[in-house]
Amino acid sequence: MSSTPIVIIEDSQADCEAIVRALASMQLTNPIYQFSWGEDAHDLLRGRGRFFERSEEAPPRLVLLDLNLPGRGGMDLLRAVRADNSLRFT
Repeated sequence: MSSTPIVIIEDSQADCEAIVRALASMQLTNPIYQFSWGEDAHDLLRGRGRFFERSEEAPPRLVLLDLNLPGRGGMDLLRAVRADNSLRFT
């Protein structure tokens, strides 16, 4: 399970650092991807763009999403993810 990535989508660096510290205190060894923009995170989840090679890795099972993001907002990203059947877990 430690190879399953955790994705943090948060525009506040202080909040992101607090989340990473909390995860570290639980002694998790999962890789952590941090994003401040929803579009970059969507590319990671879809394995496209600069994350094309990531499609070989295990998909993230935990995504922590700030709903008040700049640019493509968190709610827009959430709608796009929920509408994409390829991102659904069985």
